[in-house]
Amino acid sequence: MKTYIGFIIQNDGLLLLKKNNRLPFDEDIKTLAPHFLRRFELGALNNSDYFCAEIDQEVFIPEAFYVLSLRQALSFINANAYCLAGYN
Repeated sequence: MKTYIGFIIQNDGLLLLKKNNRLPFDEDIKTLAPHFLRRFELGALNNSDYFCAEIDQEVFIPEAFYVLSLRQALSFINANAYCLAGYN
């Protein structure tokens, strides 16, 4: 079964999960998906499908997430996934 992992952007920041400093996936994404302004598929890596999406600055971010600048997020993201998103 494939996992869907999202680079979700709000105000030039990347949303990460508080519990493990990771990109949100599957169940975590369901609460935010209705608020996506746009979504683009990026590709697959290690049996996971990656996408990027943008949410409006007015959308309330659920307690399970926090926003970090893209540059700061690099240390928490797998280098291959970061390159897949085009941030290299």
